[in-house]
Amino acid sequence: MPPSDYKQITYEQHDRVARIVLNRPRYRNAQSRILLEELDHAFGYAAEDDSIGAIVLAGAGDHFSAGHDLGTPEEMANAAAQIEGAKLHFLEGADHGFAVLKRSGRTKEEIYQEAVAELLTFVQERGIA
Repeated sequence: MPPSDYKQITYEQHDRVARIVLNRPRYRNAQSRILLEELDHAFGYAAEDDSIGAIVLAGAGDHFSAGHDLGTPEEMANAAAQIEGAKLHFLEGADHGFAVLKRSGRTKEEIYQEAVAELLTFVQERGIA
């Protein structure tokens, strides 16, 4: 992603200096997941640029940063989207798992018993229990 695509920080280069600015003054530059990802990317971008000799980190507005974003509307919406994505991923995986189970002709209980037996063997062989 080019620095021009950042939504919650700004990235500028002045001669050999990269200037990264947390740009959420409305929320006292609280560190959302998006901001932290952009910040990580910007530092990596600057580190890979041989023309950069120093990096300045600043905050827009009156505050450098209030810390982690624990509940702004933007962060809550982002968290909800992340949860929905995780649910979908889990359900897709579960659907795949059930399809494999059905094709194997084995029951969940049989697979569970086999897994427990393998775990017990592993533990006993290593003298863990």
